[in-house]
Amino acid sequence: MKKHNSFIARIFILFIAMFVVVQSSQAAISKYRMRVNLSAHIIDSSIANLKETNWTLYKTTVISGGDDATQNNMISTKIQSFTGAIKSLTLPVGQYVIKAKYGDAVSAKIFKVEETAAQNFLNLKVVFNLGGLQLSSSIGASQSIIEDGVNYIIRNLETSKIVFETDDVTRVFYLNEGEYNVTAKFQDIVVTDAKFKILANNINNVNIQHKVGQVNLNIDNIQANISDIPPTWRIIGQKNGFNQEINTTENESLLLLADDYKLLIEWQNYTYEQEFSLKPAQIIEFKIPKQLVD
Repeated sequence: MKKHNSFIARIFILFIAMFVVVQSSQAAISKYRMRVNLSAHIIDSSIANLKETNWTLYKTTVISGGDDATQNNMISTKIQSFTGAIKSLTLPVGQYVIKAKYGDAVSAKIFKVEETAAQNFLNLKVVFNLGGLQLSSSIGASQSIIEDGVNYIIRNLETSKIVFETDDVTRVFYLNEGEYNVTAKFQDIVVTDAKFKILANNINNVNIQHKVGQVNLNIDNIQANISDIPPTWRIIGQKNGFNQEINTTENESLLLLADDYKLLIEWQNYTYEQEFSLKPAQIIEFKIPKQLVD
């Protein structure tokens, strides 16, 4: 009986010793931490400013012995999720996958935290396969950019679906690489369509050239004789279907598509008619003709 108890005691002591060794080993491993710095970029040289990037961190285990880890031979366990352009994590030894999602673009990286690493930190940069879009408009070939009054609708050329709509020409928009169509509406008069390509890791500048001219209607020479009846101006497009009538005691300016037009002026009992062609960025001024004034 004494021998039996002595044997049990020795087994118990051995078990305790093994438990202490295992716990000590685990404690030694768990003490090591590495700082992992994450950053999301639209192009490789850009600053990390994609604040709407969604990150998901996974702890992984390789299921095919001896092979390098890939996303096809790992078991992954989700650890945490967060949002932001940058993030710093402190992680114990292990193998991980970090997935970053911005809009429709997803990027994933596999990395290891190893106690034998030369540095106690790791910088992981995610560069999305997106391109930047900078919109602008001008009248004809003018170098002057229209800052206000243009509304843009961007569509995916393959699906015809609207990607976004904006009137902001100061912002850079980021899209997946591919082909698109832009419809630009200027001053609720002129609609211009154009196709363009987005190349990844580039800022793609798209300038819409509106074929627009300006017509000034000047009544300064009859201001003293207008009384209660202002002149009637009518401008008719020869091809584009434009037809507008204006009754005013003030000078007026109109933005019109570059095209051929007919101008009709009616005042009192007189009528005047003139055809004219308007070119992009051209300004034409009309006054009440002398024969209507005299």
